[in-house]
Amino acid sequence: MKDRISILTGIQPSRNGLTMGTFHSIFLKLLRAKGFNQTILSNEKYKHTAMKMILKGSGVARDMEPETLLSLLSHYKSHDKKVGDLPERTSTEKEIKRVLIQYEKWKSEQNYMDFDDILELSLDLLQQDETILQQMRARFTHILCDEFQDTNPVQYELIKLLAEPTKNLFVVGDDDQTIYSFNGANQEHLLNFHRDFPGCNVKKLTINYRSSNHILTLGNEIIQNNTYRHQKKLKAIREAVEKPLFLRPDTTDEEAEWVLDQIRSDVKLKGKNTVILPSFIEQQVIVAPCLNNLY
Repeated sequence: MKDRISILTGIQPSRNGLTMGTFHSIFLKLLRAKGFNQTILSNEKYKHTAMKMILKGSGVARDMEPETLLSLLSHYKSHDKKVGDLPERTSTEKEIKRVLIQYEKWKSEQNYMDFDDILELSLDLLQQDETILQQMRARFTHILCDEFQDTNPVQYELIKLLAEPTKNLFVVGDDDQTIYSFNGANQEHLLNFHRDFPGCNVKKLTINYRSSNHILTLGNEIIQNNTYRHQKKLKAIREAVEKPLFLRPDTTDEEAEWVLDQIRSDVKLKGKNTVILPSFIEQQVIVAPCLNNLY
């Protein structure tokens, strides 16, 4: 992508030219340049162990799971909420807040920061230091953000801060593909983009080059029942003879068994020594798992 943009714009990917990366990689460079030397805490198992030790020493309810608490902490941070500002309306909320404060204290003592901290610290830095903000705005006069439907509130605030003076912001996304809401992704960023940036030019890319006409027709029929979305209808350039199959297993084991049965059937039909592509793959199976198995 960097090479393609460089060719299209004539901007060379140099120190003062084209910069490309994830939110975390770009803003980590900013933090490092400003003296933030914390070690990145990326080992999930280590984080769980640390949280378990804190829970054990705090004497809180034993039914609290480290994974749940860390997920809750990540949710708060992705929505730009400080641990010290968490609610204390119930005894459970008070316990959760106390544990999360202890966890943050442990990270500080160990000189750690995690991926959520990278964005949170960067946002704080830009909001509190006008000089650094102006330097970043001068550095990034044109901004492109891909997979925009996956941005969380902190990421969007960072983008808006940098793009505010020039409004030279180009985003690409699909509100129908907002599947990372559990990580803070918010489709309202796309749906309300025209309100945050009045006069923006919106282009709908409705030609699909990957899926067949049968898949897109079915997808269009299903997704049109959603009311909170940009209205659009995808069109295919690929024709397909086989129509989609629909499978709704109750469990992942049942799904796997069904796939194996289809492979056995094809092998029996076409011969054991024949290299085959299972017919159910050719037919583009749509699997709708049991919702209980998604979480």
